[in-house]
Amino acid sequence: MLHPKYLTLQNAVSATGNGTVFDVSGLTNLSVQLLGTFTATVNFEGSNDGGTTWAAVPFFNSGGANASSATAVGIFTTYNLGYLLFRARVTWTSGTSVTVIAAGNG
Repeated sequence: MLHPKYLTLQNAVSATGNGTVFDVSGLTNLSVQLLGTFTATVNFEGSNDGGTTWAAVPFFNSGGANASSATAVGIFTTYNLGYLLFRARVTWTSGTSVTVIAAGNG
């Protein structure tokens, strides 16, 4: 039986920041949706050491291209998670705001 988990990682932010850390232990897939009007980079990062160090996590966009960051609205998906924590770190440039929502199943 699947156990879905959802979390807003960045909520209408308009500044650079790490956002909320998502405990993805036990999940087998994860999708991230970016919403808003912004000029920013959202970096997808995972950690296995309690959040001391973070590494880029590859996702697929709706066109199937591999990316560890995004600069536009869309939904990005990854499978076979190999990390315990996830965050969507924003490097802000301009615009109104960006929201990042994550959802996964395990």
